[in-house]
Amino acid sequence: MRCDVVIPAANPNTPDMRNLFYTRPGEEWRMDRLGEIHHALHQYNEPTSRNLETEIGRLLGYQDRDI
Repeated sequence: MRCDVVIPAANPNTPDMRNLFYTRPGEEWRMDRLGEIHHALHQYNEPTSRNLETEIGRLLGYQDRDI
């Protein structure tokens, strides 16, 4: 499954961010959650955290020891 997500920039002088996500059938929820996270970080300038970075790593399929 492929999903193309464009996130409008928070600052008008900054270009929009385009993300292209791929996932296996049945795991589309991973793309949905990554899209939510990217919106929060890039469109609304919300801060990141260790927990959020860990969640991103898990969504991308990394094992905890590799995050």
